[in-house]
Amino acid sequence: MRTLSFVVMLAFIGLAPLARGAELNELLDKARACEKSEECVITTELACPLHCYVAVNKNADLGELRAYVEEIRRDIVCEACIEEDVVAVCEESVCVKSEPTADE
Repeated sequence: MRTLSFVVMLAFIGLAPLARGAELNELLDKARACEKSEECVITTELACPLHCYVAVNKNADLGELRAYVEEIRRDIVCEACIEEDVVAVCEESVCVKSEPTADE
């Protein structure tokens, strides 16, 4: 379900054909793969066109994703991100954003 939203967003706003959206989803899936929460971090490098804060594996190579995002940014206007208090956790083998707990 999460993956589909990125494809729909990109296809809807006309920034990339659906095939490029599928490529983005594949890159994100790789970058977000995890086994435990200690592997996950929050990054702002992918903000606009993606969410301001994206949870990824700290060992993931984000080079291809950064290049893809930079290509899209040439054609759109990005707004500033509002600071959020979020942490990255591993849920069902995927790094995701979460609200911090009292002991974090």
